Amino acid sequence: MKILTNAKKNNHHQTLCKLAAKADTLIIVSPFVTDDIPKLMESMTTIKNITLYTTLQKYDDTAQKVVALYEFYKYCKDKSIDLLIKIDDNLHGKVYLFYDGIKPKGFVLTSGNFTENGLVNNHEYGLCIEDADKQKEMADIIMSINTYDLSYTQLCEIYDEAIKFIKKHPAVQQEKFKVQKLIYKKPSATQNGFVKYYLKPVGTSQEPFVKPMVIKEVDMLGFGKNPKTMQKGDVLLLHSVGPSSIVGYYVVISDEAVYTKNDDEDRWPWKVKAECHSSKFSAEWWNYELRTQELIDEFLEKNPGQHITVAGGDTLGALQWGRDKLQITKEFAQFIIGKMY
Repeated sequence: MKILTNAKKNNHHQTLCKLAAKADTLIIVSPFVTDDIPKLMESMTTIKNITLYTTLQKYDDTAQKVVALYEFYKYCKDKSIDLLIKIDDNLHGKVYLFYDGIKPKGFVLTSGNFTENGLVNNHEYGLCIEDADKQKEMADIIMSINTYDLSYTQLCEIYDEAIKFIKKHPAVQQEKFKVQKLIYKKPSATQNGFVKYYLKPVGTSQEPFVKPMVIKEVDMLGFGKNPKTMQKGDVLLLHSVGPSSIVGYYVVISDEAVYTKNDDEDRWPWKVKAECHSSKFSAEWWNYELRTQELIDEFLEKNPGQHITVAGGDTLGALQWGRDKLQITKEFAQFIIGKMY
């Protein structure tokens, strides 16, 4: 048995692909499905039989669900995969069971739906179990629930009506209640050591980052080299070149950096997407005057024997020499963030 998360190198989808490599039959139990199912199935080339347990009328996405199921049927037909869809409108659990013929090859019991978000992007938790008796027990439970089959003929009929409905009732974009502007996303002091913390300069000596410049709520932040050791969830404390003040607290939300050179003057072409977790502070960071060097001096005075960088340093020398980031200790990062609230 193995615990699953959606870590960069150990997400649910990778585990499902490994189980699929030993199997030809897959049972999918997932209340939510979207049109990204074919993308998820592309790496499961040995699978030739699929039974999908899902919902149809339970949530307010029936028309879109019909379209997704229709596209899944088309995909399976093109790939010579036998697909059976079973509807359970009280379904909320998510399970994925693999078989070679009738021989159990393992299953995943999880919080993640069979979508790219559920299997790759979201913070989901699950168990991969390779025990034939437990798999039989799980399968017996699933097959004991009352369901009805949704045939391809039925699906084609309701697909046409679903398309008409979607055209007649286009989705209305509602204004979102932007709660992130009203709350403080201060990280937990008990957060584990998997998260890394960095001081990240913004601006240059030629173009300093000064009032009233701000970084967007979600923005692409640049680095000189591909920051391969940086991962989703890592914290960037932004340091303004020029005023030498803290600009805000941002969290990396992209899986990896992308190379995007804005112009010939762009010295930091490797970009990661980051989300602001200090909205009120960052909207007027200049009013707080959190000078980075003064924060260093105060931290070292209050915490004798500790350092500000993971490498054991106590200065901003690396940033002053033009580095695109400086990895700092969790303690120093928490100290800085605490000053913002």
